[in-house]
Amino acid sequence: MQGALAYRISFVAGLIVFAIFAYGAAQPIAPCGDVNAKPAIVHFELARSVDDLRRIFGPPLNGCTKCSAQEVAHLPDKLDAANWADMLGIIPGYGIFLIFFFLAGRDPRLWRVGVAIALIACLADYVEDYDLAYLSHNHTVQTVWLAQLPWATGVKWIGVALAGFAASVVLGRRGGWNWGWALIGAGGLACTIAAIAWRGNYIPLAQASSAIWPVLLVVDAQGSFNRA
Repeated sequence: MQGALAYRISFVAGLIVFAIFAYGAAQPIAPCGDVNAKPAIVHFELARSVDDLRRIFGPPLNGCTKCSAQEVAHLPDKLDAANWADMLGIIPGYGIFLIFFFLAGRDPRLWRVGVAIALIACLADYVEDYDLAYLSHNHTVQTVWLAQLPWATGVKWIGVALAGFAASVVLGRRGGWNWGWALIGAGGLACTIAAIAWRGNYIPLAQASSAIWPVLLVVDAQGSFNRA
């Protein structure tokens, strides 16, 4: 495949993913339990116990309900809608975005590794969404879906961060100041590991797993006009 065509495919997929992210950020889903920070879907992905789920779905331990009965009843449906957006839009979108970026770069050492990592991250993301779809309506008891959620989430987030780091190294191998991008990729990987290890205090850092993506989108735009 010609580099310019691969860049164009990656660019269009990236635009779609960023558009979905922007839409979700404009109306984040609020939790109804003791968790105060939005969005609830990120806390949901990091749930490790029935108590974690109660902190999302409610009721709060202090008895101060911040959601109406209707909001509590509709929270599982809102999370399901977010999952469907993930399964139908975000996962295939970022998979194509990353895979075609590696295909376009044609780095002799890294493109196969990058593609493999991106595919693994996407598969783990689908397993995670399957778990979340069950748990959104069965969040009061310990289940096998809750037990396997940390593995799916961990593989997904670390996979995304590793793919981002590999992409940043591809950019760095162009030489000169481009190696600075590798620092962003490495920082995103470190922050992702911290978010998983210390989820109570580092949840916002999980979004750093895709910190290099805006740079990749710009590179895609530039590469789309190349004739090679």
